[in-house]
Amino acid sequence: MKKLSFLIIAVIVFVFHACTEKQEIMEQTHEDGSPKTVVTYTTENDQKIKLSTKQFYKNGQLELQGSFDKDGKRHGAWIYNYKTGTRWSEAEYEHGLREGESAVYYENGKLRYKGKYKEDKTVGKWFFYDEKGNLVKELMY
Repeated sequence: MKKLSFLIIAVIVFVFHACTEKQEIMEQTHEDGSPKTVVTYTTENDQKIKLSTKQFYKNGQLELQGSFDKDGKRHGAWIYNYKTGTRWSEAEYEHGLREGESAVYYENGKLRYKGKYKEDKTVGKWFFYDEKGNLVKELMY
């Protein structure tokens, strides 16, 4: 009887794990077959749910990456990079709306501007810089 109970529990654990496992799928490729878009999914109640995405330039550098909520809206950190691999921008999202810190950079890696969003609207003090990293302007929203 102990063996049967153990077997039943093992099967239940296996089925549960199989149903919630994450799958990374290459949805688009470049002409040479290298990855262009890779999406991570999970399955809940026989429904495929998109968890995150990554896009790559032809040279293999990561172009963007970000996560989604269960409704398919941007949620969490979203990061974009230049073809060189240098950070281009980063922003936080909550259920499809920009929320919190956001920053954009020059290709040389220096900060271009930064500020905050609240419900997808610019708020508070924003700072703007030249390509050398010198503060050139502040705006209040």
